[in-house]
Amino acid sequence: MIESTINMHIAILKKLEKASTGTGLSKQRIISWLLKRLTDENIIPLAPWSRIRYQNRDRKECWHRLHIALTPVEYELLLDLKKACKLSGSRIIAYALEKYFDDLLNNKQVNTDNYRFTNYIILYGSLHNVAYCMQYWGIPPTQSLPLAVT
Repeated sequence: MIESTINMHIAILKKLEKASTGTGLSKQRIISWLLKRLTDENIIPLAPWSRIRYQNRDRKECWHRLHIALTPVEYELLLDLKKACKLSGSRIIAYALEKYFDDLLNNKQVNTDNYRFTNYIILYGSLHNVAYCMQYWGIPPTQSLPLAVT
C-alpha cells in the first residue's frame, strides 16, 4: 500500500462518513470504488495546458487531513487523473463523492472486489522522431494501438 494524505472539506468528509456508515464499507474502500467509477464513466474532462485546480477555498477549520492508503494501481490511477484532468487528488475524490453519493447509499454497482483495476498498459515508443507514452486502463482495441501506425 502507498500511503498519502488528502485535504478534505468537512462537508465532504461527513458525506464520506455517512456513505461508510450506510454501506458498511470503509472510507478507504469507498475511495477506491470512487476512483474506479470515474474511470469507467470517463466523465472528467481533460484539461491540458492548464494549472492544477483545487477545491474551493474556505476557513482553515473547515478542512481535515485524511490519511489514505492506496494500492499501487490505485495510486497510479490517481496520479494519472491528476495529470490528465489537472485536478488535485482531493478535488477528484470530492467530485466523485458528490457525483456518486446516492449510488453508494443505494448500493448501485458497488464492486468491492480487490482486483477492480486490471489490464493497466503503458506503451512507450517513438514515431518519426516523436516520443510518446500511451496509458490504457483496460484492454484497448488493437486498431487503436500506435504500433500499427507506420
